[in-house]
Amino acid sequence: MAYPKTSLQYATGGTWWEKTDNGQIECGRLIWTVVPFVNQEPRILKIKGRNTPTTHSHADYAVETAKSTVTSNYASLPVAAFPNREKETLSVYRAKERPAIVLSTCGPKIPKELRRGRR
Repeated sequence: MAYPKTSLQYATGGTWWEKTDNGQIECGRLIWTVVPFVNQEPRILKIKGRNTPTTHSHADYAVETAKSTVTSNYASLPVAAFPNREKETLSVYRAKERPAIVLSTCGPKIPKELRRGRR
């Protein structure tokens, strides 16, 4: 098949699509990934507490609109799945699984001695 000269397929100069079954993530690979919706109102997950004081398997919560001032998101009765960390909030957003093309893979790992004391 001949592609128009103004198309991306023409610019590749060769085979546009090569099927692989190796399962590796590499540049140009088509994958399915979770992509957040754009232009949505910021929301936070407000932990209300546990249903029963002796179990951590269920929690009461509310999804609220985020405000510019961050206050504590946590109830007085903590939930193990949601640790209470200072100056942190739990963001909630809508997302959908969509196809995407891998543009780059991870670079080399940074040695541990260079990461020490950094956040």
